[in-house]
Amino acid sequence: MVTQGSKSPAMEHDKGCRQLPQASAKMTNKGASRCLTGPKIVLMVVGIIGLLIVVVAVPIIVSDLKKDNNSNCAPNGLQWNTTGITVLSSSQLTHISGLYIDSNDTLYTVDEYSNGVVWKVPKNTLTPILVAGILQSAGSNASQFNYPQDVYVDSQSNVYVTDLNNNRVQKFVNQSTTGQTIAGISGSSGVALNQFNGLRYFTFDPTETYMYITDYNNHRIMRYLTNATTGDSGTLVAGGGNGAGNNNNQLNSPWGIYYLPSVSNYMYITNYDGNTLMRWIPGASSGELIAGIPNLTGSSSSLLSNPMGVKIDIYQNVFVVDRNNNRVQMFCPNSSIGITIAGNVVSGSAATQLNGPRGIAFDSSMNMYITDYSNYRIQKFNKL
Repeated sequence: MVTQGSKSPAMEHDKGCRQLPQASAKMTNKGASRCLTGPKIVLMVVGIIGLLIVVVAVPIIVSDLKKDNNSNCAPNGLQWNTTGITVLSSSQLTHISGLYIDSNDTLYTVDEYSNGVVWKVPKNTLTPILVAGILQSAGSNASQFNYPQDVYVDSQSNVYVTDLNNNRVQKFVNQSTTGQTIAGISGSSGVALNQFNGLRYFTFDPTETYMYITDYNNHRIMRYLTNATTGDSGTLVAGGGNGAGNNNNQLNSPWGIYYLPSVSNYMYITNYDGNTLMRWIPGASSGELIAGIPNLTGSSSSLLSNPMGVKIDIYQNVFVVDRNNNRVQMFCPNSSIGITIAGNVVSGSAATQLNGPRGIAFDSSMNMYITDYSNYRIQKFNKL
């Protein structure tokens, strides 16, 4: 029996040992003592630290491994059928570029040449209806186009078209067949704020007050009021003045553009000759590279080759039409690694292939539509 103030035999045996509570009187009677020596304590601490490292690090490693998987995009499992359905074919179209889908799921597309017109296809129909331009008659009068590029339709059914070789944006009020020049000067290219030199695609703010236009050969983005008239000056909102290049304050032949301020403060811009995707706050002195490697083309998941159309969704996933790679790449938020969701590097006319794609749009169900330029068709990829 150990009296108060006396030492147990175990404590006498190892003065550096801490006595653990004994499990029972039986164990006490056997003289068994359970203690942790200095080395044992060190081993236990090391073991606990190791366990904590595993618990914390494994989820991070797993998360990093998932960065190349579209399950990491919000919402999880965002996917499309990789087999396309032909909506319009070569029997109806020639070389198609931009496209737009309105709130009623009516599709509008630009038939760049040789048709040189704008078509619309109402929901659940397969017959295109001519809404602007004169079929196979390029020109510069108010009813003609010369290599039209992109189309937008506002909430009042006004149709807007970028008219490349006429250096202007045409507005067709309430789908009239006679256009009004609201930006640029017909037949006059240049660097002034009321001129274009190779306008390509455009995007509109949600209030439809402004349109943002890629001025390809001037390497800049211009903003114009949608109620402007010919000769009015626009506002430079990105690039310009610094020449073509791949620095953060430059653009390099911008082609595609999309701006959705309810989701992001940035405009998303594809640099056709720079092989990159940038984001840029309108009016800022510089932007930010988010995908592609400047002046480097390739088909890996981190590279682009002459990108064209671009869209973002409400989750800030970015969709890029990678023209020379004959594919559509999806970039999850904060990722520069693309996920191929349509087409592949090999060009072709099969239902799973694309050939020089350009434009991209989504309907109200997030089904994806791609203008398959060199196949003279529009492909629909159903959301899964």
